[in-house]
Amino acid sequence: MTRDDLIKFNIYQKWAKARIKFFEDQIENVGRLTATLSDMPKGSRIVYDNEAESLTILLDKIRDLKNEVETTVLNKETEIQKQLQLLEPTKGLILYHYYIIGDSVKYIADKVVHYAPKYVYELKKEAENEFDNL
Repeated sequence: MTRDDLIKFNIYQKWAKARIKFFEDQIENVGRLTATLSDMPKGSRIVYDNEAESLTILLDKIRDLKNEVETTVLNKETEIQKQLQLLEPTKGLILYHYYIIGDSVKYIADKVVHYAPKYVYELKKEAENEFDNL
């Protein structure tokens, strides 16, 4: 795993958050549609049962897709964290906050490691090079 994998994970994580939000919105929309259908006057029981079954299947598929995205992100993050643990703790922490959490170098310097931002930037570069060589 290299620094490119960290960058790609950071981008993938942002994509995954957007997808999860989309799936949650769709689950909510299907839930509203289900409530609307259940309030409507009942026509043919067969038609109503088919609509309810179709909505249930759609809801299950959306939930499965959401779970798949979440699981993929968690697995990749776990893999990256294992490799980050091979670094010196401060360097691993800097890369974790920068690439996994998405914090800025200034924030990491001020709130996480309490070093000067310029020094944290240098440590980050060193950590990336070490990460590439693992």
